Amino acid sequence: MRKLIVFTSTVLLLLASAATMAGGRYQLTADKGYLVGGDGTTGNSFRYDGSEIWAGPGQAVINVDDKKNTDLVMGSVMTHGHTYTIVLNHFDGHGKAFMDGGIAHDLYIHGTTGHGPPVLPKVYTYLAGWGHANVYKDGVLLYKDYHAHFMLTQGTRDKTTHKVAFAGPKKLMMAKKSGNKKAMMAAKREIIAAEKHINYRTMQLHVVAHSAKKNKRHFPPFEEFIHFMWDEITWN
Repeated sequence: MRKLIVFTSTVLLLLASAATMAGGRYQLTADKGYLVGGDGTTGNSFRYDGSEIWAGPGQAVINVDDKKNTDLVMGSVMTHGHTYTIVLNHFDGHGKAFMDGGIAHDLYIHGTTGHGPPVLPKVYTYLAGWGHANVYKDGVLLYKDYHAHFMLTQGTRDKTTHKVAFAGPKKLMMAKKSGNKKAMMAAKREIIAAEKHINYRTMQLHVVAHSAKKNKRHFPPFEEFIHFMWDEITWN
């Protein structure tokens, strides 16, 4: 059995960068978990201000092959008297080149990249995947075959306050809706400016799942959107 070793953040990032250039098999664990915005029904699952963070013990495991686009991402968080578990084991690139068939490595996501919505500033991502997941509450199926996404990124959320130094995409969304090009450019400049707050010295694991049914009153605009995160990463 291979022994897991916890490295300092600087050494970890160097190892991660060296490992991901080759691609192939990835085996990681992550600890210090929480749900951002609760169980997926609170209407706001990003909480840039650090509110409504459901923290608790739990661990995530990544065991995937980015060349074959197969295997498993699974994680649990024990919080608010319940255990929430997400299992992502079906990956699909949805025909988008940056998704590389379902699992991709060493790319930038979000912000102004066009790789996913601008719900975060552009962030360097060591490993990411897209597909479908099941979510369980105390071992009972809560959400079945929901659209899902995971990403192992540089630090986007403060590990103490849980805040994101980002105002979010609302200004850009409103500007696009109105067709105001000047407002769109101003909003994009704000999104680009927020990139300086990404913490390149740390890593975080994000795993989200959401319903197909939308709800425009929610952010993101889905009826249910559950957002798992883990702050301490161990690269095997």
